[in-house]
Amino acid sequence: MVKVKTFRKKPLEIWAFQVNSLDQETVEQIEEWVDNGDDDVGVMVCNTYGDSLDYDDDDFDEFADHIEIVSEDGDVILKFFVGDYVVKGIDGSVYPVKESTFKKTYEDVSECNSDILSKAITW
Repeated sequence: MVKVKTFRKKPLEIWAFQVNSLDQETVEQIEEWVDNGDDDVGVMVCNTYGDSLDYDDDDFDEFADHIEIVSEDGDVILKFFVGDYVVKGIDGSVYPVKESTFKKTYEDVSECNSDILSKAITW
């Protein structure tokens, strides 16, 4: 017979920032955080169809929809939309979290733990 128990998720601290725009600086920050200096991934700003856009395009602001993280093989690994949080977990993995889920799941402890801030990348 299976005995069902109650469990609580262990408290852990993550590092995160919210994607507020698809400007070049934000994209470069995400790329730096995701690849940690490796050239194994690429970061592209895309339209709703997944087509890559250049910042020089006249209609960039109108059609920029999301950021795609792609592997060397061109496979899309992650997608970040404006409003999403870019989260780096305790194992170094980076992933997107929708704003509504983030606010239900995480609380800001940066005021409480200055030690963690010394380890975080800030922009």
